[in-house]
Amino acid sequence: MTSTQHPLLGIELLKLADNFPQAALPAIINHHEFLDGSGYPKGLKEEALDKVSQLIAVVNEYDSLCYPSQQGKARMPYAALGHLYKQYKTKLNQEYIGKMIKMLGIYPPGSVVELSSGQYAMVMSVNLTKLLCPKILVYDALVPKDQAPIVDLEIEGISIVRCLPPAALPEKVHEYLNPRERVSYYFGGDSRK
Repeated sequence: MTSTQHPLLGIELLKLADNFPQAALPAIINHHEFLDGSGYPKGLKEEALDKVSQLIAVVNEYDSLCYPSQQGKARMPYAALGHLYKQYKTKLNQEYIGKMIKMLGIYPPGSVVELSSGQYAMVMSVNLTKLLCPKILVYDALVPKDQAPIVDLEIEGISIVRCLPPAALPEKVHEYLNPRERVSYYFGGDSRK
């Protein structure tokens, strides 16, 4: 079985599970399908794809751009968002791409940035009310990484000057920030609902 057939293999494995919700099966089998029919495993078009499958396809493609099987082809989160927005207009649901950009912000988690203080940092989480002020992990040679605090740019009054590719970082900064570790995302819901 080729790697493009893994959605079908996943469905076969899930048939062995007693309590797996049937409503989730389309999202599993269709997470590589594109609106224009160029995806796989079945080459379905938009009218045959439910909204959940379309959403999962957007998230899956973003993750694949940031964390491909060949590490050398990885894109930084901000570059992956830009690529999705520009290059997938006919392939992915544009409304969902727009919402993902709004959720991840201008500086998505995992982005490497240079600060107005001259320091380097990695974005750790987005401030949805102030997209220019994410929380960051700042490189500081005097502080061991495991003790480095997460800094809130809104509180500290520091700003981001620019995003950088990891290759632009000095080696010791790159090792400290380790920008190629997989970033986990969590979006908290409104607890009042």
